Amino acid sequence: MNKKVLLLCAFVVTFLFASNTSAVDNALGFKGGIGMSTLYGDGADLIDLTPIVGFTGGAFYELSVAKSFSIQIEALFSMRGSKIEGSGGDLGDDLGDDWGDDWGDDWGDDWGDDWGDDWGDDYSTTSRYNYLEIPVLLNLKIPTMGNVTPYFYSGISLGVFLFGKAETDGLSFDIDDGVSTVDLLIPVGAGLQINAGPGKFVMDARFSLGLLVTDFSDSYPVKNMHLFSFMVGYAFQF
Repeated sequence: MNKKVLLLCAFVVTFLFASNTSAVDNALGFKGGIGMSTLYGDGADLIDLTPIVGFTGGAFYELSVAKSFSIQIEALFSMRGSKIEGSGGDLGDDLGDDWGDDWGDDWGDDWGDDWGDDWGDDYSTTSRYNYLEIPVLLNLKIPTMGNVTPYFYSGISLGVFLFGKAETDGLSFDIDDGVSTVDLLIPVGAGLQINAGPGKFVMDARFSLGLLVTDFSDSYPVKNMHLFSFMVGYAFQF
């Protein structure tokens, strides 16, 4: 049994790395597309969250370590955000019920009602956060006989907050204060590489899960961010 397992492992390793003796190309390129983001976490069921669509894109460098594996480093400008809307009174009642269960029925209910009255009957707040993202990804390519190569990837991404704005009741203001200057995300995705000319076209779709608190302000019961994005681009191989 152990011999069969060893032989199977040896076959997989040989299949993935045998191409090391062949020419493998590095690549430098650019890509851009759209991202759809929103907040998530504790309290998300208490409010009406609407995703925000924005631009995402930049440059990337792909370092091939084998025909089936490569390490990709990106520098992306990412527009994120979220929209909260609904009734302040209803939100206060929901928060009061929730906090009442945790901290005592009377105190939690009273505090939630007061909070809802202060917010107002109806509210709509749109917050936009702009980040520089630096993902480091491990690509696993699926060998094919043609010019199209599918691949899967995952890794880690560092987000650096650049600037942001919020809009509520027709007013716009900066939200630099109260926003985390650094975010950490786990991106997971898949894509296609299509050989064309001196390089290749690339298409990829990914989901990025934010691990750190985005907004420290009291305006949001939820704090973390997740992001769906789709990008297309072109890379020169060398």
